[in-house]
Amino acid sequence: MYWMGVTVSIMSLAGLIIAIGDMVDAVVVMVENAHRKIEREGTTRPREEIVIDAAKELARPIFGSLLLIAVSFLPVFALQAQEGRLFTPLHGRRPSR
Repeated sequence: MYWMGVTVSIMSLAGLIIAIGDMVDAVVVMVENAHRKIEREGTTRPREEIVIDAAKELARPIFGSLLLIAVSFLPVFALQAQEGRLFTPLHGRRPSR
């Protein structure tokens, strides 16, 4: 990172942006699955049941992938000095002076 002139804070911010993108992508996949099931089943069952079934179908894989992303950011909250102050609002602790 030193040779490329990239700081830890820039790397962490880039990672957070990617993680937020992954969460949005997970929502899009969930909505597309529900939409596909509604189109296929039509009015044979109540729409709420179809959407719940679609959500149950993808709940475990999406939860697992988002949990992995969340765990990968735990070291960011252990940062000190300038970088630590940058990420303090994310975990609610006051920065040490």
